[in-house]
Amino acid sequence: MATKQELQERLAALQESQAKAVAAANEAQEIAALELKCAEAERAGKEAQAISDAVGRFGAVGTGCAVFSTPHGIVILKCPETSFFQRYYDGQSASVSAQEALVRSCLVYPSRAEFDDLFEKLPALIIPLNNGVLDLAGFAVKQLHSK
Repeated sequence: MATKQELQERLAALQESQAKAVAAANEAQEIAALELKCAEAERAGKEAQAISDAVGRFGAVGTGCAVFSTPHGIVILKCPETSFFQRYYDGQSASVSAQEALVRSCLVYPSRAEFDDLFEKLPALIIPLNNGVLDLAGFAVKQLHSK
């Protein structure tokens, strides 16, 4: 049987070991949080530049290009080329593959590989992106009041 002093020493050693483990876990968590903030800041800068470039090439957001925000980054699309849009619309296919083809033809940002990864993570994303392309192509135009 252990003495009172031995038990107190054992308890103190266990508490010290636990405190070191907690401190190490807290340090690791702080490092991970800082790495995430750095990555987010880098992504935000890259995305801001991509938006600026897209506006310079295709026109204002909402008329020349569209920007969509996702939990994994933004997607920038341009207005579809008339011939590609006509082929899409002539087929009158609302299939996901047809929508994806139209969206991919308008992809400005991110890269195709990054878009593939994004599409794997968010497969339903194609629907709002397709709607955005259609809006850029003129579906969002509203009729003015007639006499």
